[in-house]
Amino acid sequence: MNLMDREGGALDGTIRKLMKAGNASPSADDIVGASSFGLWVGLLDIGLARHPQLDYPTALWEPRLKHAFSHLAGVKRKQLHGELNKIRIFRNRVAHHEPIFRGNTALTMDLIAKVAGYMDPAIRDFILSANRVDTVLNRQKAAVADGDCCI
Repeated sequence: MNLMDREGGALDGTIRKLMKAGNASPSADDIVGASSFGLWVGLLDIGLARHPQLDYPTALWEPRLKHAFSHLAGVKRKQLHGELNKIRIFRNRVAHHEPIFRGNTALTMDLIAKVAGYMDPAIRDFILSANRVDTVLNRQKAAVADGDCCI
């Protein structure tokens, strides 16, 4: 399977990282688990349209990746890519300690649950039931309002 430079480089980097950590022969499961979220978003992108090997919808989505999302219910690859990219941007903001409390975190959490539900509705339900983001943000707002802390 051929990949665009961005995704191929990310995959090669993941394999090198695993090997450097002592895994001389990483399995597919090892590689999947160690791959970045950005790689998966990239693999759901267009790749190089109409290229016999780099057209991702034809080379990856149709024969393989769509099976990972068995509960899409009419959602197209392009929409899924857009939703995953929004989650990736949010995830990167969190990972880089950027403020997220000014954005619509409820909408983002709903999107995360929705996309997880494309794989398994039980995962979506668990995320929705375990979500504490709004509770934490409301406590922060109350603490600011009470003068207990400042932003």
